[in-house]
Amino acid sequence: MASVIDESQSLRGNVLFHPAFVTPHTVPVFLRSAALRVAAGTLLMAGVFAAIVALAVNGPNDDRLSCALASATCLVAFYHYSKLISIRDQSAPRIKLSKPGDVPMGQPSQLKWSWQELEVDAVRYSDWMVTLGALTIDLHILNGQHTRLFPVAWSVVLCGLMVACGAFTRLGTDELVPPTPSTDVTKTSDGWVRILGVVSFVVGVACLFLVLFNLLDGLDDPSNGWVFAFSIPWVGYGVIALIGITWRQIQPDGYSEGLSIMKDLSYALLDIWSKAVFAYFIGVKALGFESLVFGLV
Repeated sequence: MASVIDESQSLRGNVLFHPAFVTPHTVPVFLRSAALRVAAGTLLMAGVFAAIVALAVNGPNDDRLSCALASATCLVAFYHYSKLISIRDQSAPRIKLSKPGDVPMGQPSQLKWSWQELEVDAVRYSDWMVTLGALTIDLHILNGQHTRLFPVAWSVVLCGLMVACGAFTRLGTDELVPPTPSTDVTKTSDGWVRILGVVSFVVGVACLFLVLFNLLDGLDDPSNGWVFAFSIPWVGYGVIALIGITWRQIQPDGYSEGLSIMKDLSYALLDIWSKAVFAYFIGVKALGFESLVFGLV
């Protein structure tokens, strides 16, 4: 007599649509982490390449310092991306989402997802706090040490203040999402926190403007426009943060998977361009091959 095969144990068909593949999100975990692995691998390769050039090149000291800074920036970013990958793989977070076949238990999935996003963004901001200052110095080396308003050291300070302000708006106010207060006192204090969050975001944008103005205004660019190409995209980080704030006001319940995916991909692309590709450019420039590798005409 033929045995009856339990459909839940069958391996026929696309496993992504298998009845046992139950998750609180629509995009599989391995795809989320795969996108971050691409960014991590690109940053690691660029960091190693720039480090080799810094050790091997016999050119001016500026070239060696620039390559060393670019390498350090990429390697620090790679370290932070390894943390992001472990969070998306759910091998590290404090609160894990249900995996395929798990019985939902404990806190609601939406709350777990929101905690995971806070953890991800905390890693991002710690990365930027370390790397943006070094990137700023490197860009000033590339532009011939041109400054418009103040010395480069003040640009580094402003970068730190900018990241701190952005971190407060994201982590301190949860992107300005209003909670459901139980008392008037809580409501009043939350209102002040949201106001401070808006002020903090505006201060961060002002810091970014000053850093870019000091870097670019009045610049006779010796890099044929590459300083502009590698610095202007920094505005994209602020745009993504503003999209996140706006999105959360429209959809404040939990954390939208669409917003999470958009941030992962957008920030990864910006990091690859502003850190990895920049490091490759610095390296090939030190070797004298920038027109061969980066020549667009």
